[in-house]
Amino acid sequence: MRCAFLLCLFLLLPFKAAFSDEHDILSKAASSHEWQVLLHYERGVFGNRSLVDDPDFFLNKNGKYDPYAEILSLYENIYGDNLRGDGSAVCRFPLRAEFLAEKLGKPLSDLHLDECIELKEFMDSINPVKASIIFPFYHMNSPASMFGHTLIRFDSSLDSKLVSTAITYAADYNGTDGGIMYAVKGVTGLYAGRSEILPYHRKIREYDNINQRDIWEYELKLTPEEVRRMVLHSYEIQHTWSRYYFFDENCAYNLLFIIEAAKPESHLTEGFLWVIPIDTIYILRDKGLLGEAVFRPSQSTRMAEMLKDMEPAIYQAAVQAIEQDKLDIPEDFNNKDKIRLLDFWIEYTQFKNRKKEVNQYTEELIGVLRRRAAIPEKIEYNFSVPKEPLEGHRPSKVSLKTGSSNGNLFSEINWRPALHTPEDSDIGFLEGSSLAFFDITVRKEENEDLILKKLSFVDIYSLASVTEIFSPVSWKMNFGLEHLDELHSTAAFINPGGGKAYKIAGGLLYGLFNTKIRASTGYDEGFSAGAGLEGGFSKSFGGFKVRLSADIMRYGLGYDTSEGALKLDAHYYITPDLSLSAGFKTGLADDNKDDVYMSLGFNF
Repeated sequence: MRCAFLLCLFLLLPFKAAFSDEHDILSKAASSHEWQVLLHYERGVFGNRSLVDDPDFFLNKNGKYDPYAEILSLYENIYGDNLRGDGSAVCRFPLRAEFLAEKLGKPLSDLHLDECIELKEFMDSINPVKASIIFPFYHMNSPASMFGHTLIRFDSSLDSKLVSTAITYAADYNGTDGGIMYAVKGVTGLYAGRSEILPYHRKIREYDNINQRDIWEYELKLTPEEVRRMVLHSYEIQHTWSRYYFFDENCAYNLLFIIEAAKPESHLTEGFLWVIPIDTIYILRDKGLLGEAVFRPSQSTRMAEMLKDMEPAIYQAAVQAIEQDKLDIPEDFNNKDKIRLLDFWIEYTQFKNRKKEVNQYTEELIGVLRRRAAIPEKIEYNFSVPKEPLEGHRPSKVSLKTGSSNGNLFSEINWRPALHTPEDSDIGFLEGSSLAFFDITVRKEENEDLILKKLSFVDIYSLASVTEIFSPVSWKMNFGLEHLDELHSTAAFINPGGGKAYKIAGGLLYGLFNTKIRASTGYDEGFSAGAGLEGGFSKSFGGFKVRLSADIMRYGLGYDTSEGALKLDAHYYITPDLSLSAGFKTGLADDNKDDVYMSLGFNF
């Protein structure tokens, strides 16, 4: 009996050793960087946590917080139950399955990925060869697009990029939330973010034609095998959802996981507290993964360029056609003149109907296309390429300021996490745009305590100039906390405004009607509300920008007061990320302080 027991024990030892070896392999694999990336794990104070909130992304009920439990469930599903074909863990998570097989030293052929019909159809439809990161430019008149956006495009062997496939991650923005509500929900994670895989031409229509946004395209320096791995991981995360957070768990951060899943050694998702779309482009460039930039002008940009290059007679005919909403071609126009006018009118016809389905304006479009087809000659348009976003300044900024206020010396420090304010160079940004979140300024005057001068939770200016084609409303929104000098107290405020802006003498001239409400314990009435005017002119030349502005506000409700200032400031950009500024301000109305200052700004 004892011999039989020892014989059984001897025979079981190899199986126990094999199980122990596989356990060790699974344990090491679960703690590896590759597995952390595939499951979007982030290490926090209380351990691991996947940034994906959708339970369908995990095989184990504790998989969101337990990497080992998740990889063990994957192992059991693949090599225990040995289910094959659609519906199996292999077909649902092919890149994870390949990772596990490689760690266990098992042949990939044992996975039978060729039996995953849905996956095979998905891969065949994309036929990936190359991948690019796409940066649709900033769009100030949509809260969801103010910071720009990023998406990934997968290119096949075909020449046309319009038949490529794109993957994008975005918040379930309902299209009705205003700037304040969007900011609140975005910061607190009240939107769900979802990945979507769709034809690239649909995104072109959305960004280029409908939203009138220029697009920058950067090919990624990846091998075909790495691109294949990107597509496999895109398949794994499609239709899943996560809580969307404005400054970290956003489109920029989540797309970095897809690229890092293909190239884990790049460590793209480490080393920062927050990331916005332009940061994605910087990170990829710094890691050596970014190819050359390709500029895709929006329809509005193309039309503006076509107008700019027109001779006076053609230009006048185009403007008249826009005003009358009807194209009449003068009889004395030669074929070249007619072509320029007709090409412009084709673009304009599509533009003015951009929110309609094509079949709703087919007859109108075909009419102008027929007129154009009657002239066989062609004209090649060479649209100018603006400075690309990476040539602009970095989004975060610290400014050190010193000066005199009515003879009293003061010092200030300002910190802005993101993105762009009027003091910055406009290279790589929209002229007249300003977008800052959590912009904080603290100030120390001689013989006075350190004070919170201002904290802007949201500070937005959208000064879009009126043109022959567009007549946009310029607007502003600013809310936060500010110091009331005369009462030595702090007030919460909200300051919206609207007006118009115009390009004049190479600069930007604007005027706004403002309203403002303050609430403070320093007021006997508890609040103060009023209205006023604001205007200014700014111009950039060489490495300089000069701004002249004035504002006046009369508070007629609650606490009775008035305020305003006339300001002149100049900025010299030593580099895009290092600037020197000087300025003068004189108070108007009840505020009669005169300030002079100098400051040094560091973008990073």
